[in-house]
Amino acid sequence: MSKRYLPHIFERLPRDQQMRVLAKTIRELDNKWDETKEQQAGDIFYLERLIRSSQWSYRHDFRGISERQDLDKLLAELDRSLQQSVQDHQIFLEESWDDLLKQKDDWKRKIQPISFVVAIDNLRSAFNVGSILRTCECLGVEKVLFSGYTATPDEPKVQKTSMGTSEVVEWERVEDLAARLVEYKERGYQVIALETVPGSPEIFKSELKQPVVLILGNERYGIAKTLLEQADQIVQLPVYGGKNSLNVGVAFGAAGYYISNQLRLNTVEIK
Repeated sequence: MSKRYLPHIFERLPRDQQMRVLAKTIRELDNKWDETKEQQAGDIFYLERLIRSSQWSYRHDFRGISERQDLDKLLAELDRSLQQSVQDHQIFLEESWDDLLKQKDDWKRKIQPISFVVAIDNLRSAFNVGSILRTCECLGVEKVLFSGYTATPDEPKVQKTSMGTSEVVEWERVEDLAARLVEYKERGYQVIALETVPGSPEIFKSELKQPVVLILGNERYGIAKTLLEQADQIVQLPVYGGKNSLNVGVAFGAAGYYISNQLRLNTVEIK
């Protein structure tokens, strides 16, 4: 790892500098995760010590690092904490949204909703969440479900990138997404997982004639196994380059427009 700090020196750093050090240390540990267990244990101990001696409010909820995915969650929480202290979000809210929200009722009346629910689980980037939310509004998505450590529309960074659509798209924080998917299936919804799985069909070859719940998962680790088990169908987007995946916000844009078009052509009404 790069420069290491003794606890008494790290504690004296300004909060923002501590946050930058933590972010860099987390990424370095992530990049070298597969090294020897002895080296990994030492790096984990160092990072845990930094977190517990920092001014980061999340340190009170921190329970340690046991697997690689814990690092992804730490980065999501760190990103969220950093954004809460950035003043330009307040400027954006005060100057850009006042006029927009005055028109919220008229805006809602113009939306043409379809029987299409989007479920987002453990998405680390608030920018991706905001992008997806903005697309959901354009598509007339019925509702967006948020689970895991996904940032929600009441957070400043999501509000900024969603361009005000967080105020008009119906959404809900869900503790047990797998159970909620079962409920939707009982109501006649088809649960579709957008995931890069060898042998899974292309979404563009699917004909959709019933309400849809589309699952989106973590940028690196994909959709959790417990959620994939609830999917009626796992689909993927065809790619023709060397990279076999797309940014989750871009992927949702492509898949979402196809699903929206299919449901509107088949006049699938909201349940």
